[in-house]
This record gives sequence, C-alpha cells and structure tokens, in this order.
Amino acid sequence: MKGTWTELPDSIHFWFGPSLIHASPSRVDDLHLNVLRLQLRFNRLDRGVRWLLARAPSFLRNWASIILPRWTLPPTVILKREEEGAEEAFDNELRMYKLLKPLQGTVVPKLYGMVNYKHTRALLLSDIGGLPLYSPKGPELGEQEFHEKVGKALRALHSVGVDHDDVKLDNYHLVGDDIFVLDHELSSEFNPENSERFIRGSLKRLWYMYSAHQRTMRYDGLRV
Repeated sequence: MKGTWTELPDSIHFWFGPSLIHASPSRVDDLHLNVLRLQLRFNRLDRGVRWLLARAPSFLRNWASIILPRWTLPPTVILKREEEGAEEAFDNELRMYKLLKPLQGTVVPKLYGMVNYKHTRALLLSDIGGLPLYSPKGPELGEQEFHEKVGKALRALHSVGVDHDDVKLDNYHLVGDDIFVLDHELSSEFNPENSERFIRGSLKRLWYMYSAHQRTMRYDGLRV
C-alpha cells in the first residue's frame, strides 16, 4: 500500500532541501507502518562540520540549518509518510504543526520540514523517545498523576488554539515527567473559551482506556 512500509528497507535516502539524507531505518512499533525511525549516516566531513557547529554561535547554526540542514539535524529522526487516500489528513497535520510551533519540542514533536520519499510526501520529525501510555514497560500512573500530566499537555495545546481529536493511548507518550501528544491528522482549530469542558471529557475517556488497559495487562501478567 502506498505510504506504508510493509517490508523494511536496508537503507533510505531522500532530499531535504539541498541536502541528500542517507539513513538506516527501523520501525517505531507494529501499529504505524507509515512511520520509521531513522539513524542518519554521516561521512567524515559531516561529522567534522557538525562538531564545529555544535560550538558555533546560534546565528551560524541557524544559517547552516538553511544551507545544509543535514549538518544540524539530530542523529535520529522520525519519517512519517502520507498514507494512501489520506491527502486531507496529511495537509491538516502539516497545518496543525504550524499552529503548534510554540510547543514543538516540549509538548509535541519538532517538525523539521516536509520531504518527498519515492513520490510520497512525508514529515520529518524529532524523535521524542519515551513510551506510549499503552506500553507495559513504562511506570503505571495513578489517577491524580495521570490527570495532572495529560491535562497539562492538553491545556498547552488549547493555549495555542488546537484540540487533539485522536484520543488514543498510542498518541500520548510519557517522556521523562512530561506527556507528548502525537499524530495531529485529526486535530482541529479550537476556541479556548470551552477549554476546560473539552479537557474534562478527553481526560475521562483517556483515563477509562488507560485504567482498563492496565487491568488487562495485570491479568495477562504484563504488570505485577
């Protein structure tokens, strides 16, 4: 299917502005076949320039990010391809990331830009790490802590006029002590006057899913 990787390639390359990016791919999970984690490959020149830029004034780093962005990208990034028949969803997510720019890197992934991979559009995003809320590997949150952490992230989105409409556990990642909100294809512009009512509804649904999932994992022996 166009826009997904049914088989994982050994390597990936694409143009990002004037830079040709070479990378080794791996899957982020088994649910999102249109998303890969990329370990970027750097030659000796790249490594030398990156070392110098890391110690350079910010205006030089900003200049380099425009001229040859591969010198300023982190070693690991996320590539998210447009799925077949999802042109409007991709356009919407790109638009939402522009609205979310003040929160990029703190509540949502950072968007480095849009690229074309084998005639398919894709977003190049930061790799936030952490674990999705459905993962048995992460800590189990109590109800109060859950509401505080997730509520803080949802309020941040509302503060810039965005509502996250794709309420699923895999779209919320615990990164350190913070929640990051992923996948904004269904997100929409939002009037913050009704913020608390919408947040209470979202938290109620998410807590129901989260607590039920935790009980299931304990029953299956994945939680002790």
